[in-house]
Amino acid sequence: MKVNLKIKEGSTVQTEQHEVEPLNLFQFKDALKVIKEIIDLAQNDESLKGILAELSTEEIQDTEVTPEFIITRLSGAFEVVLINIPDKAFELLSILSGVKKDTLMSQPAEDAFDIYDAVIEVNNIEKLWKRAKKSFSATKSAMSFITKAKKATGQAQA
Repeated sequence: MKVNLKIKEGSTVQTEQHEVEPLNLFQFKDALKVIKEIIDLAQNDESLKGILAELSTEEIQDTEVTPEFIITRLSGAFEVVLINIPDKAFELLSILSGVKKDTLMSQPAEDAFDIYDAVIEVNNIEKLWKRAKKSFSATKSAMSFITKAKKATGQAQA
């Protein structure tokens, strides 16, 4: 799927078309690495952990959670939520789209969403995720069988 990139050089702006293609294994590997970094950022921030714990309590679930409520609580996790995680998200979009991060970051916000939409459309992320889970499950089953076979063989020889 083609997306338009606006490239500014000096006082001129050129529009280039970029083809967003299905993920290759390099992109998949790099994307998993960035996703892990995002999870680590969230898990290692004490303020964010506290917010998530608070949001899961029964008292909070019974009240209406407004944007103001969320913003007030997120202020303690400002750096992680509003700086670090979005930066990693842009890095992830860069990897998935094949658009250099600097080029991506210089795009108008609406065009960046077009790039995001193209990545989702071209890759069918849900189907890809289900396929990966299926393969990992098959690998886990095979490894379990190999382990059991080794134990049975080892016990028979003893």
